[in-house]
Amino acid sequence: MSLVNHGTGSGSKPGKSAHWTDRRGFSRFTHDGRRPTPSERRREEALEDWYGPEEAPGEIAAHRSPPRPVGAVLDDVLSRLGMGDAVVLEKIQAQWAELVGADVARRARPSGLRGTALTVAVSSPTWLYVLEREHRVKITERLKAATGGAVVQVFFVPQGRLPHQGGAAGR
Repeated sequence: MSLVNHGTGSGSKPGKSAHWTDRRGFSRFTHDGRRPTPSERRREEALEDWYGPEEAPGEIAAHRSPPRPVGAVLDDVLSRLGMGDAVVLEKIQAQWAELVGADVARRARPSGLRGTALTVAVSSPTWLYVLEREHRVKITERLKAATGGAVVQVFFVPQGRLPHQGGAAGR
């Protein structure tokens, strides 16, 4: 008994294959079926008139914007929505162990970013003291380099405290 129905038997529409890999009729759901917008069509017609039908496809392709990774598009959208801090914080969290080392990464983690100030939650008072006194400058310099200057201050707080609110009163 075959599990694949190749004909137009019961359960399939007349004139269409019932085979599960058949993608005919689905092009409208993919980029292949997308037609140009009216402004794109006018531009393509102008390029075809100018370059001729032989050279026009190459010129049309050259005028299209190059594809971009989805992550880059999301970063741009979030930045435009005023959520640029979230993008920078996510990048810092992804690179945290490489930036500060495995020992520090086990005991401290970035918890908030407001403007150019990063708040780092530290698991114990002992490590809070060590990070404040001995590692603040080195960590700040590494973060400045890794973020292109998006982070210029680092505040260490006990775990569970709210992120730094900015200004001198929060220190």
